Amino acid sequence: MKKICTLFFAAFLSAACFAQIPNAGFETWDTSSSTPSYIYPAGWDSADSLTNLAGVYTCEQGSPGFSGNHYLKLTSRNVIGFGVAAGIALSGKIDFTTYLPASGYAFTGRPVSLTGEWQYAPAASTDTGSVSLLFTKWNGTSRDSVGFIYYKLPGSVTSWAAFSLPITYLKSENPDTAEIYFSSSTATTAAAGSYLYIDTLAFSSTSTAIVPMSGNTSQISIYPNPSQGAFTLNIPSSSNEQALIVVTNLIGQKILETTIETNTSATLRIDAAGIYFINAITNTGHWSKKIVVSR
Repeated sequence: MKKICTLFFAAFLSAACFAQIPNAGFETWDTSSSTPSYIYPAGWDSADSLTNLAGVYTCEQGSPGFSGNHYLKLTSRNVIGFGVAAGIALSGKIDFTTYLPASGYAFTGRPVSLTGEWQYAPAASTDTGSVSLLFTKWNGTSRDSVGFIYYKLPGSVTSWAAFSLPITYLKSENPDTAEIYFSSSTATTAAAGSYLYIDTLAFSSTSTAIVPMSGNTSQISIYPNPSQGAFTLNIPSSSNEQALIVVTNLIGQKILETTIETNTSATLRIDAAGIYFINAITNTGHWSKKIVVSR
């Protein structure tokens, strides 16, 4: 009997760990203390603390949800004097000086995937939303990246659809912190009206119905990868043409933008350690590939 109870308790702890996403069904919404006030999903931060000053809200309560009464509704909107603000939500706190996560929430599991239900559509062909996840662990002096997801939303899904995004692990240790980040637009190409709806989030210990990464990663050559900062980039092509290179971090923020010639090696440099995505755009295609910068 004692052995059965122990096994049941271990299974309960494992299930609880994989379910550990704050306000995963977006059923709980709080009212801000700011003037004017607005409602926000408990456990999540958004840009509404800034855009509400212009009477604009990019993170809203949607109803009814896929399951339950509510869902997370992110919409890119025009803000007078600023331009188009993407609808963003982070499971933690955002540093609005850098627009990077300032903090996440405590999490120590190693799930295989992030699952849920979504709807999304870009308002322009040049815009795309994204889903990011970062697991980190404090090493005594700084934070190590343990695992991550970065998924750019392809096309559109205009009714609720299930998703399962695989988590890529970089280290064997368990994390101590998780940050989940949703955006209705890419910062550099945000279009008013692009939207992303999210509901019923969960971590899964199995990998089913995996949604593939968008884009083609075989068309970009990057070496060394991992890199200590400097790396060589080459884009093979059937013709010599210019390629726009946009380097973004895990939440879609642009780090570097330049142009290079296809079929010609170019040396680029990223000074800060982290995980980045090299996006290459030509007249004939758009490709993306991950690079890890370590120090």
